[in-house]
Amino acid sequence: MYRQFQETNSYWDDALVDAIRTPLRVVIWVIGISYAISIVQAEKAATIFAAVGPLRDVGVIGGIAWFLVRFITRCEASYLKHKSGAGEEIDQTTAHAIAQLLRLSVIITAALVGLQTLGYKVSGVLAFGGIGGIAVGFAAKDFFANFFGGHDSPRSAVQCWRLGAIAGQKHRRYRGENRLAVDGNANL
Repeated sequence: MYRQFQETNSYWDDALVDAIRTPLRVVIWVIGISYAISIVQAEKAATIFAAVGPLRDVGVIGGIAWFLVRFITRCEASYLKHKSGAGEEIDQTTAHAIAQLLRLSVIITAALVGLQTLGYKVSGVLAFGGIGGIAVGFAAKDFFANFFGGHDSPRSAVQCWRLGAIAGQKHRRYRGENRLAVDGNANL
């Protein structure tokens, strides 16, 4: 099946199949082992077996989060490879930043759902996160305004320049945030 997906022109299905292979195996093993332990639990009563259900649920949540993180990573790599192979100009810094934000969102959501599954009350964490989010939002509003405000031109993240015998690089992180590095000993 994986070979059939590789023969298609779409790179999304390749990323999906490649991302799901290992996490699916782990989830199948987790479910199988928990089912085997539940059979043993019917024969032998022990308090340790009470943890099997929540651990199975956390294992499945972890497997789903692992799949999503792998899928986001592979989609990013496939997208950049496809666009650069087609000769289109893309902003790799923005693509990488969006992928990082998506991965972070998946990890935080999986952690909160896992904690809730284990019996922890995450309402306090969410309330603290809400207040902390407001503080971070005010602190980072200029950054996000520049980031989502668009870019002046689709340039690469690093531009090389030369002025006579002086050479250097211009590192462009996001709009309005530039850093100039000069190679060698130059008097400017």
